[in-house]
Amino acid sequence: MLGLAVEAGTITIATRKLLTMHGVREGDFRFKIIEGTPTRFACLTKAMRRVPLGQPHDIFALRQGYRLLGLSTEAVPISSTR
Repeated sequence: MLGLAVEAGTITIATRKLLTMHGVREGDFRFKIIEGTPTRFACLTKAMRRVPLGQPHDIFALRQGYRLLGLSTEAVPISSTR
């Protein structure tokens, strides 16, 4: 079970692309929409196995022994143009 943000949001789009890059296809997982990094972090510690997190919650999770599975910038690079 994967906790994602809103379906058409950038977090979910980047997460799905990152999963595809690592060979995980749409039918390989189930997901639930969970809005907000603090809410996803709380679900990670209780019910979800994997969730996208923003800072500082990603750091909190790493300190609690969770593993980093990837960075959204691997799937959607940050533009260098301003």
